[in-house]
Amino acid sequence: MTKYLSRLLTLGTLLTSSVVAAVEPDSDNNQLEEIVVVARQRAEPLQAVPVSATAFTGSMLSSRGITDIKEVLTVTPNVSEPDLTGASNNVDIVIRGISTNTRNAGFESGAGVYVDGVYAGRSNGVTVPLVGIDGLEVLRGPQGTNFGKNTTAGAINIRTIQPKRDVLESGGELEYASFADKSGNAFVNLPLGNAAVRATVFGRKSNGYVLNVADGDHYANQGFYGGRLQTKLWLGERLDLTLSGDYRRDDHDANYPEIIKPGSVGTLVPGPYTESVDYRPLETGVRWGLNATLNYALGDYTLTSITGYRANETTDHADNDNSTNPAATAHVIFYDNVKHSSEEIRLASPNNGPITFVAGGYFLDMKIDSFRRAGFSQGDIDLHVNVHNQNRALYFDSQIGLVDRLKLDAGIRYTSETKHLEGFNQTVTVRTPGGLPAYFPDFAAHPDRLETNTVTPKAGLSFELAPDINTYFTFSRGYKSGGWNPDFSTAVVTNTQKFSDEKVDNYEVGIKSLLLDHRLRVNVAVFNMDFTNQQVQQQTGIRFDITNAGKSRIRGVESELAFKAADFLTLGGALGYIDAKYLEYPGCVAGSPIDCSGNRLINAPKLTASATLDLSAPLPSWGRVLGHFEDSYRSNYYAAVYNGELDSTIGVANALLVRPYQDLSASIGVTPNSENWRITFFVNNLLNRVNEAGRYLENVVDFDAISANYYPPRVFGVRFETHFSPSR
Repeated sequence: MTKYLSRLLTLGTLLTSSVVAAVEPDSDNNQLEEIVVVARQRAEPLQAVPVSATAFTGSMLSSRGITDIKEVLTVTPNVSEPDLTGASNNVDIVIRGISTNTRNAGFESGAGVYVDGVYAGRSNGVTVPLVGIDGLEVLRGPQGTNFGKNTTAGAINIRTIQPKRDVLESGGELEYASFADKSGNAFVNLPLGNAAVRATVFGRKSNGYVLNVADGDHYANQGFYGGRLQTKLWLGERLDLTLSGDYRRDDHDANYPEIIKPGSVGTLVPGPYTESVDYRPLETGVRWGLNATLNYALGDYTLTSITGYRANETTDHADNDNSTNPAATAHVIFYDNVKHSSEEIRLASPNNGPITFVAGGYFLDMKIDSFRRAGFSQGDIDLHVNVHNQNRALYFDSQIGLVDRLKLDAGIRYTSETKHLEGFNQTVTVRTPGGLPAYFPDFAAHPDRLETNTVTPKAGLSFELAPDINTYFTFSRGYKSGGWNPDFSTAVVTNTQKFSDEKVDNYEVGIKSLLLDHRLRVNVAVFNMDFTNQQVQQQTGIRFDITNAGKSRIRGVESELAFKAADFLTLGGALGYIDAKYLEYPGCVAGSPIDCSGNRLINAPKLTASATLDLSAPLPSWGRVLGHFEDSYRSNYYAAVYNGELDSTIGVANALLVRPYQDLSASIGVTPNSENWRITFFVNNLLNRVNEAGRYLENVVDFDAISANYYPPRVFGVRFETHFSPSR
């Protein structure tokens, strides 16, 4: 790690010294682009918002060729994305060491993902293609006083480009990369008097980079298509209405982790990006949604109504035995059908008064239908689960001017949640008498109901230390309601095992500064998060168990820097560090005396870091050359709550310690002065590092086998973009 940080510092020093002579103080283009966010449901400069946040404008995403949110996370401090199977239906975004995977129907994500103000739902709702995006913000820490759904880890706020009045424009993008990876998107904006329509389509198809040595097939491919249709109506001077719908269909193969240490029956494969299985890892999904946003101006105040509906139907096939041994068959099918409707009404004050605020009410109604099948040579185990959740909330967030340059930040949220476990049934089909029934019985658990009512406050102070230097202190409380463990069981279940509500107290001190005539931006936050009953999800055989760690603590620092070294060159960097531990967690592993108190949190790397360089240099009398260079790093982390305490049993030291990750990527392109088109050549994972994405301990058939998954190898590609507008 020391070697990596040293290299980053050396790179930054060389780049800065090489261009400092080219700085032109009088250039109009010699300041950093101002980033505007809506973290408090109003448009504000990032530097004015007292919250630790990483923000990207639409132009930043477009210039870097980012179309997947996973590509954003590599340069976001204290955010990572463990990936055990490469499946887009099984996403786990970790913010400040807090995992968000919702594999279990009775478990909710700790992070909220919002698209145009609508809660995306389960954790795989984050698979929104970043096409036609106006801005994106990753907000760290509890955000319950500004967003509809309560969260403990943070929020990801995605805003699409809205239809434009009196503007006719169109554009598109085509990309071709290694492994026959073909993708494209196109849009058109049509003005229609007092209305406008914007239509966007996208798609991607590729071959896989993981070889199944058993039959020569390739997995970890891509295959999806979809679109978005938006209509905006201006219904007078004070009223506007936006109607939108989106759709995405997935049909591709995920991949299985490579066996790096076989158990009793598994097959050791040649190396990374290979596996040996007899069951195709097919992944299908249909995600779609509708929403209506109404804005009404009440003088200088804005009343907003956001009505949303989301549907998410996914199916995953997996070979849990990771082998071709017919005597060790363990095939699983996961099916989830999630539907939810939501309504949010809020009132926002103008930005320029002594008191500014946003006040809102929120309602969410979500239904989850899950089916799981585990198929063995002896027979099949079928699991059916039905959960119905309702969330009602009132929230208020305000900023009050006390004296010159000092503001009080105060907010509060009231949440009332009702959850119903309407069905939890397990049935067994036997092919070999005397096999499965001894371990997996038939049962139908009793329905259950949970109800919670919680108040979560927020308070803090913001002080303008000097022009363009703002400091803040914030206390905020986050909350996530409890739930159930409706998963495969070897015993008859009458009353489903429950886990308790999770609460966190977040203390944060930060400074946001613009220096050197807005050429240098430095933002730093130091935080401490104290959890009570933190909900922890871990895999045990073919089931996922969720238990409460009595107490846990996460503390750390997040820093980001951007420097406009010249009008054609911007340097950037980010550094995140966390110390995340379970303070009280006895009985962390079912059926084992292991005490995880003092262990590191699962899936929580201590260090994340990145360095970036963005180039936009003129080509005399023709256009510009554009470049982006990025080096990102993530330290190791444990894939299990017991860390290394079972290593002697497994027989491998650091068996579930996922190795560090590093990725160096680069792109170079040109565009004419008209900016009607751009061609870019790029390479990802330039050093062709074998970067681990996750590890897994098998305890179903191939006992004590250890498997690892990897991020993609080196990829070369070319991207061509066009943009036409008669009014330009």
